[in-house]
Amino acid sequence: MGENGVKMRRFRLQFHLSTALVLMIAAGVVVWGNMQADRRIVVSDWKEINAQWYCLFQNARIERGWPWPFLIYTGRTYPRVYKGVYDPSEKAMALDDVADKLAPSDFSGSWSARALAANAGVAAGILLLIAVACEVWITWRRKTAARTERDAT
Repeated sequence: MGENGVKMRRFRLQFHLSTALVLMIAAGVVVWGNMQADRRIVVSDWKEINAQWYCLFQNARIERGWPWPFLIYTGRTYPRVYKGVYDPSEKAMALDDVADKLAPSDFSGSWSARALAANAGVAAGILLLIAVACEVWITWRRKTAARTERDAT
């Protein structure tokens, strides 16, 4: 009870339906970004066979998570022969069909709880920022419409 026996309204956190829709879309994008796999071949070593051929010792590396990978799978190393001249500065390349044919038992994975917590914090921050921006914009638009209506009369 407030002053003079008037019942005070309790504060309730509320936001608009349009804000909820925007937040659902943003949450979907953030989850999609965290579940997308960054798949590539990592070169662990290489040997020149002759002037036209070289052999790369590669392993498949699959990372999940944005902005920091929280789940990393590393596949077994396998040799692959290529034609041409190898540039040793090139340590990673796109994942080719060989890694797709590897069995799940060929991969060993590791989790990072820190990266997962950091990604969750970034996601929460993004969603909070979007919610505040939507609510501020809706409030500004409503006040502008009321001011325009009041000036018209």
